[in-house]
Amino acid sequence: MATKIRSLAIFFIFLLSSIFFSAESKSSKASNIAWWCNETPHPETCKYFVNQRHQHFAPNHRSEFRNIMVQLALERALGAQRQVFRLKPKCQSHDHRAVWIDCFKLHADTIVQLNRTLQGIQTKNGCTNFDAQTWLSTALTNIQTCRTGSLDFNVSDFIMPIMSNNLSELISNSLALNGVLLSVEDNNTEGFPRWFSRNERRLLQSSSITAKANLVVAQDGSGHFRTVQAALDAAAKRRYGTRFIIHVKRGVYRENIEVGINNNNIWLIGDGLRSTIIASGRSVGGGYTTYSSATGIDGLRFVARGITFSNTAAVVFQNCIIYVRKPLNGQANMITAQARNDPFQNTGIAIHNSQILPAPDLKPVAGAFQTYLGRPWMQYSRTVVLKTYLDGFINPAGWSQWGNGNFALDTLYYGEYKNFGPGSSTKQRVTWKGFHVITSSIEASRFTVASLIAGQSWLPATGVPFISGL
Repeated sequence: MATKIRSLAIFFIFLLSSIFFSAESKSSKASNIAWWCNETPHPETCKYFVNQRHQHFAPNHRSEFRNIMVQLALERALGAQRQVFRLKPKCQSHDHRAVWIDCFKLHADTIVQLNRTLQGIQTKNGCTNFDAQTWLSTALTNIQTCRTGSLDFNVSDFIMPIMSNNLSELISNSLALNGVLLSVEDNNTEGFPRWFSRNERRLLQSSSITAKANLVVAQDGSGHFRTVQAALDAAAKRRYGTRFIIHVKRGVYRENIEVGINNNNIWLIGDGLRSTIIASGRSVGGGYTTYSSATGIDGLRFVARGITFSNTAAVVFQNCIIYVRKPLNGQANMITAQARNDPFQNTGIAIHNSQILPAPDLKPVAGAFQTYLGRPWMQYSRTVVLKTYLDGFINPAGWSQWGNGNFALDTLYYGEYKNFGPGSSTKQRVTWKGFHVITSSIEASRFTVASLIAGQSWLPATGVPFISGL
């Protein structure tokens, strides 16, 4: 009897051990930092920084590990900004100072984007995974823009030594982890952003909105200011960040405007797309970096209506006529050069339901110049042309490589879907791994207004006509 009881006890202990071991083996993978890091694009960077700060933390879910990665990226961004700040006394030329100003501002914005992401994913207060992916994409683009600016001005020896890849790799890991969690989230059935109240929706669509303006800009002196930037600077000094309407009267305003990172809830209301135009003439050739030559909107919940920005780049060009002009002798035309540098960034260019035609100065001599739909600026460049008329001056290869090498040909994503016209044949198109003749409407729908830029959630509020799908 004692032997039987002893045997049962041993069996029971063995059974408990087996159950415990089974449970432990199931959870060990989830709690193992090395295992989690090996799931990211940059595992060694991940292991190094996680073990430095979170070696005793055992995440149970991917979302927990994503939060750690964003926190680490934020800490590195703060350190990187301090390093950039220390370079200020070493600015010995206009070019050095131009690059330094950009890089300091870009690192500051990266900190804001990472803070915004971390707060959003931890509290889930009005933040979706798509929002987080957008903010993380912005943060990574900021760091790459700093590098690009130093190369544009040939001062890479000034800024590059302090620009470790660690920050970019931590943000890239965050993008990858969040990308797995990303799903189509459509909780907004009315077609407006969550931060738009019903009163604001009615006001934006009202024809009398200019009567509610807080400030008026007019070139003839009939308003509060003659320039848009002066009005924006005044708005930035207000005590409360509530909605602030600036009416920009008809005219061509030749200025480069910036809406600062703390200048939120700005509404710029013009007198019509053809009447109110903000045009910037800045360029790298004129002594400006590429970053500082563009219209800069860093404030949250910015809205513009009835205004043309002549230097604003769009992600989706829809119902457009794109005229390609005659280049300088010996040059070729590149219609796009998209700069996505991480596979999880939700950025790209789509040209949809449009026309690509030679401009009057190119048309008579189109045969003497090569014109391509695009070439890759960064490793994961992504451009798709859908249901668009392509005139016969498009090179039969369709797309051009960058220089004479094989840069990005396997990692880019270039696609064409149901285009038409004499230049639309794909029979002689490039044979790169990254080029796709899209035949599936499901695949093509990834590049529509609804999918690529989540346009259904914010475009209706602008009053701009658009097609959500194919």
